[in-house]
Amino acid sequence: MSVQTILNWLGSSAAPGWIAAVIMLIGLIIQWLRGRERPSRVVVEEILETTLLSPPKAVPEPERVKLLYGDQPIEMLWMTELRVRNAGRIVIPEPDLYIQVDSHTKLLGVQLEDVPPSSELEGTASMVKDNTLVVAYPYLNPFREHRQETTIKVLCDRKPDNLTVEGGGRGWSVLFLSTAKKTKVTSKVKRIVVPLVIVGLISFPLGAVLGLFPDIETSATRGLITWLLGFVFLACSIIAAPILERWLTGRLR
Repeated sequence: MSVQTILNWLGSSAAPGWIAAVIMLIGLIIQWLRGRERPSRVVVEEILETTLLSPPKAVPEPERVKLLYGDQPIEMLWMTELRVRNAGRIVIPEPDLYIQVDSHTKLLGVQLEDVPPSSELEGTASMVKDNTLVVAYPYLNPFREHRQETTIKVLCDRKPDNLTVEGGGRGWSVLFLSTAKKTKVTSKVKRIVVPLVIVGLISFPLGAVLGLFPDIETSATRGLITWLLGFVFLACSIIAAPILERWLTGRLR
């Protein structure tokens, strides 16, 4: 196949029909992916871990500043921020989320914030044990349609060794995305997508090099095909990244 043959095909009456068919097929696939039924799931994502106050370790123990929460000494004031979304397509009524840290960590307090502030979800939090609390909402609207979410800021007396979020009811469940889980998913996506990007980027200079050979027609054809392959690999990497991330995230438990 020569360059002239490809150009003649692109200029023929059949080309627009094939191009339109491919675009329509891609549109149908995207529409199917967007319209397929999603499970009713509350996704709780860990978005921030930070210390708000901690005594300098370099200071000698007798001279070190003592931290008190109420009248109890604490090692530090640690905050974990969680983002809560309804990832399904229907309203989830009265969901309860159980947040628990390891037995060596004590929960000091919790703050709930709605995004946007006008959402008025009116969530409530109550302590069950020193290391367990329950956050209850009257309802959670689907994020996709309403763009409503809420955040939970959890205060602890130290960095938790383990923090879990559980819950579930009739027709819905909870997916907790900790920082460790998100890092694991990202690394898996990179292992698949990065090679596609590398091959795509290498194809462009390789196509230019192939065009330098004496046989102009053959070299130009090879160069064009190599460039087209480069575009294909880059397009596949762009499309595959979010699909893989969503698929791998959906398989988490």
